[in-house]
Amino acid sequence: MNEIMRTRPQKGNSDPTVRGWLQDLKLSEVKQFTGEVDEFVMARSGSHSLSERLVRLVSGEKLHKDLAGVPTVVIAQDYPQQSSHPGDALVAAVRWLLFGMSSESAQGVSPTHPNRLALLLSTAEKKLLPKKTLTPFETLARALNSGPTPLQVELWVQIGKGAKPHSHTISANAFKFGKPPAGGPYSERVEGWAKDLKDRPTRLAPLAADLEERVKDPSFRWYLPSTGKRWSGRVEGLEVCKLSSNERGFILTVGKTPKPATSPKNPRPAPTAREIFLELLRKSLAARSLPFKKREKLDEKDGIDLAAEVIREVVTERSSGKLAGEDREHRLEAQILRRAVKLQVGSQELLPVELKHPFQFPTLWHDGERSHARYLDALMRIGSTPWAVEVKVNTSSGPGSYYSHGITQAVLYREFIREAAGAKGTPFFEWFAKRKGLKPADCQGMLVIEPMRTRQGGPHPEQQRRTDELRETARCFGIELREAVAVP
Repeated sequence: MNEIMRTRPQKGNSDPTVRGWLQDLKLSEVKQFTGEVDEFVMARSGSHSLSERLVRLVSGEKLHKDLAGVPTVVIAQDYPQQSSHPGDALVAAVRWLLFGMSSESAQGVSPTHPNRLALLLSTAEKKLLPKKTLTPFETLARALNSGPTPLQVELWVQIGKGAKPHSHTISANAFKFGKPPAGGPYSERVEGWAKDLKDRPTRLAPLAADLEERVKDPSFRWYLPSTGKRWSGRVEGLEVCKLSSNERGFILTVGKTPKPATSPKNPRPAPTAREIFLELLRKSLAARSLPFKKREKLDEKDGIDLAAEVIREVVTERSSGKLAGEDREHRLEAQILRRAVKLQVGSQELLPVELKHPFQFPTLWHDGERSHARYLDALMRIGSTPWAVEVKVNTSSGPGSYYSHGITQAVLYREFIREAAGAKGTPFFEWFAKRKGLKPADCQGMLVIEPMRTRQGGPHPEQQRRTDELRETARCFGIELREAVAVP
């Protein structure tokens, strides 16, 4: 969230922000069951999170007699979700409850149950809420209710225009792995992932090992996806080459062909990673008196020595040159995985579960048929305890809402691992058990962020306060927060 602000709606209000807010949310429809909304707080957020038109804290007694004095968030599910995740609304509400309530209490918003929070999922259509919406809310609610703070959340649902809201029972778990009856399509998919991990090669292909030996730099590493297909060579997270499917050849290139400028008035401001790579390739070929001829890649026919030379040039540029600012999130993630950037809890360091050849662990966030795979940034461990680590860096739109979304992600990753691997009979139980006795039922979560910066890149004037707020919000869900920066 970029800021927390209080607004009192007035009929005929000409404020364009509030007017657009009311038009998009159709507040008049919400009033059919809320009554006149006298006071509410709007949690504003940027493009990476929920729109300000989605999250509203209203007077609980207007909704239901059991909610008298309970801070209540109304979320209109009719609003387009776009790239945001609906679960972010609960994180937004918790943050307001912790840090926005004090400024509101002096102006008449003072709940009698400050440790209770109600979340009302509202839709104008008379049909059940989709699992992609409901399951993440349930997962986040369970995490909050079992967390280290006294804060408790309850879910309410209002289906259909003007319908009376009713309490929704939060399920004990989302996926019911290893329990009859057998799961649906999502269960088959997860079983397939578990089989892929079981069969995933552990020995590096000879050609890849040869290239790695010739590059001789720790920032160049081979990754192997969880599917076990096609080795990927990366320099601090930036993919530079892939082995062929038969592992006897390779293709060395970076990035995609850039789109042309839309007009002479809107040129691209800086060269892309691909353009930087092609310039490095051009120089390497010229040093060997070889023609460039608009080449965009190397392969095994060009020889492994030339490939290693170009990769070393990429390493230099990735460290402190033109490529240092490209794909910054993967750069920090890669340095965490090779322990160039260390994470600690107390005096104990987090270590990668896969030391030699990293991969992103696959997860699901809901149990619907159209559930997409969500990949964890870093699977780490302290002793027998796995850690699900989500990595975020500053963005051009500002870090606030993007960092808050990281809390949502870390919770959903952690809870999936606990469910999908926490007991015998669950899909990933054996895979974790074979890695020096990891106990996924005890899995913990961590959000790693860069120190907050302004959009211009300078230190944020409220960095410490906003970081402390984010840390305390994360703690409510049992998530650790750490700050880290990539090293040259």
